[in-house]
Amino acid sequence: MEQVFDTNLVYLKQHKPSIYTIVMDYLNGPEAGRAFSLVSDPVLNIEHRDSKESFLLHSKYDPEYECERWLDSYQLDTHIETDFVVYGLGLTYHLAPILEQFPNVKLFIYEPEVGIFVEALKVVDVASLFSYPNIAYISVGKTKDVLEKYINYLYYYGKLPVRVLDIPIYRTIDAPFFVVFLKVLEKINVRKLFKQGFHQFFGNQMFINSLKNIRHMIQTPSLDLLKSKFKGSTAIIAGGGPSLQYDIEYMKQHRDEILIIAAGSSVQSLVYLGVIPHLIVSMDPGIANANVFSRTNFNNIPLLYMPQIHHEIIEEHSENNIFAYYNNDSMLNIYVDYDLKDYAFEPTYSVTGTAIQAAIYMGAEHVVLTGQDLSYPDKKVYSPGAIHIDEGINTKPDQELTETVTNVFGGTNPTTFSMKKTLENIEQIIGQFPEIAFSNASSKGAVIAGAEYMEISQAMKHIPYRSYEFDSIKKLISEARVEFHPDFSEVRSKTIEIIEALNEFKRIAKSVQNDLKQLLDYSVSNELKAEMLLRKIENKWASVVTHYIFINVVSEWMALELYEYDQTILDISNETDISKKAMSLSEMLGNFCEKMSEVILIMRNEFQALLEITS
Repeated sequence: MEQVFDTNLVYLKQHKPSIYTIVMDYLNGPEAGRAFSLVSDPVLNIEHRDSKESFLLHSKYDPEYECERWLDSYQLDTHIETDFVVYGLGLTYHLAPILEQFPNVKLFIYEPEVGIFVEALKVVDVASLFSYPNIAYISVGKTKDVLEKYINYLYYYGKLPVRVLDIPIYRTIDAPFFVVFLKVLEKINVRKLFKQGFHQFFGNQMFINSLKNIRHMIQTPSLDLLKSKFKGSTAIIAGGGPSLQYDIEYMKQHRDEILIIAAGSSVQSLVYLGVIPHLIVSMDPGIANANVFSRTNFNNIPLLYMPQIHHEIIEEHSENNIFAYYNNDSMLNIYVDYDLKDYAFEPTYSVTGTAIQAAIYMGAEHVVLTGQDLSYPDKKVYSPGAIHIDEGINTKPDQELTETVTNVFGGTNPTTFSMKKTLENIEQIIGQFPEIAFSNASSKGAVIAGAEYMEISQAMKHIPYRSYEFDSIKKLISEARVEFHPDFSEVRSKTIEIIEALNEFKRIAKSVQNDLKQLLDYSVSNELKAEMLLRKIENKWASVVTHYIFINVVSEWMALELYEYDQTILDISNETDISKKAMSLSEMLGNFCEKMSEVILIMRNEFQALLEITS
């Protein structure tokens, strides 16, 4: 055992230094804190001991059979196309049936207990374990840094949503951490699915919008102009759902007492029904949102927009504008340091979550949601007055209504997967502000956790007696007179830097494509030269993909293409046959370089246009 252990330590030190450090920190720590020990009676096992009890990690007599039954309990389709997260490594008994039944599935293994891993090092050949082609990643430990690295790797290289397979005994060892682990996984699953869906629907429109909108933001005041301006007030966030119409009369009568914020396109229904909101909040990058503003002139109503908003909206709604940021807009982050801006909000699935954050930023201490049905009561989509007034368009097709949610009267409303996730996201935003009172007045809508349902008149019974000048928003914006917003003081120099980096990426891509052609020749004629050229290609390409402008600009712009690239690069890196590796790499990386060069031409034109405006 000592020889195996020492050999494993040498391997970890040379090939997995971060795990080696974690293991050595454990071994150099106090022995009194070690709860795990290797036993072999009658078969190899790991015993866990604490002050209350002791138990074995695997079956005492037949761990292989136990693990086969464990995997069978998941009732997995052998043709499953997702990847597996395996929570717990143990003595690798659980890996055998997985690898046998699912030879084409990638495994992302997370061993939370360093002590268990140390005991496994005494009998398991880790060199073989880490080099096994199906095992994409192994992480050890449960510090924040270890978990973040694991999650990031899984996010980029895993085929989400992943399937979690956990060794049951680990829940007994540390149930709270397992719950945290599952919650983090759920977040990245949803995040990546929405990102893929967003790019499939909008393409690179968001990034084009942000670039085109900088020219307007430079001469527009930011939301800090209104910070705490209406401290202690009550704000209504009005959505365009079917229930909005039932609260209109109350809003008409009490407009001067409450801050009325239109969430995106709901402004058309509000105005149609006779209520002029004090502020519109908009963030949707699509052309459908732009149509709302092109068909009706809302210039008299102040607009808070996020940089990704469709650029035609700012061209149509050219007056009474202010802006804020999302704290995940990686491209704009090159221009603006969000850490220094308190008007950089958490990104949200819908404009409602953004409007909530804006209302609180402006000082609201009570937020009322109306027209926020967050489902499809009676299968209806919009309130009267929406552009999509045609009855056929205003009814959600049955095939899309695959989910249900509880409504405010205890029944259920049909909904879609995306709308259900939008509801959960709004609930998560609400949960971040425990000091704020939230009410849900959407009389046909879904239950919203954290916002108690009540009729609007009841929700408004605590309206403060203090008088507010909500219509002063327009005056404050017009008086700001921004000639050049200080947030963009480095816009020209940063734009030049981006253009230069894009030119360099294009040059390297061309060079890599030429090298790949040579690699194909060498792979069948001179294996040594092929290996040397392969290292050269890897170094060239690494200089691109590790560049912060590639990470923050190109990788976001090409999210779908990069997703396909990430899914195949692991398989190629594990290939040992140089001819097969050269052929696969030439096809995959060569195609990506070709596509990137085409995209860079488009990107460069957009950045060049911004450069000309700021000259």
